[in-house]
Amino acid sequence: MSTNQYTEPVSSLLTYGSARNIKDWSVYLELGLNEEHIPELIKMVGDEQLNQADGENSEAWAAPIHAWRTLGVLRAAEAVPTMIDQLYQVDEYHNDWISEDMPKAFAMIGEPAIQALTQYAGDTSRTLYARAAAASSLSHIGKEHPETREACIAGIEKALAGYRQNDF
Repeated sequence: MSTNQYTEPVSSLLTYGSARNIKDWSVYLELGLNEEHIPELIKMVGDEQLNQADGENSEAWAAPIHAWRTLGVLRAAEAVPTMIDQLYQVDEYHNDWISEDMPKAFAMIGEPAIQALTQYAGDTSRTLYARAAAASSLSHIGKEHPETREACIAGIEKALAGYRQNDF
């Protein structure tokens, strides 16, 4: 895996280590990460080599997690499509980070993520747990941003409307 495709300070996420014990995500800003790094952080979130990295032999497996957390802290609405594109990993790779951690990042981004998450959660061509992660993200947004609560509830209701015809 090539680490030279990322510049500092984004490349520091490749060796930042485990994401498990980081409670305050603003710590990433202390690395010097800011709005100018959003395009590179988005690239890291979608980097298939990193997303499939072996967690036993590399710290790099956590880099996409650190990246989407940073994007959440930065409230980077432009990251929503790439983040949503990663939801499939919860089913395909049994990546629990997607279902447990990414909804918090979507909640930080807030309202700009609602429409795309609603569409994804209601898309029966998507896998079950990926759709559930999208619905969970809507729930997190509604809790974090009370002014969006009705839109988030409507998105979840829409996803559940066809429950008799699908697994959701």
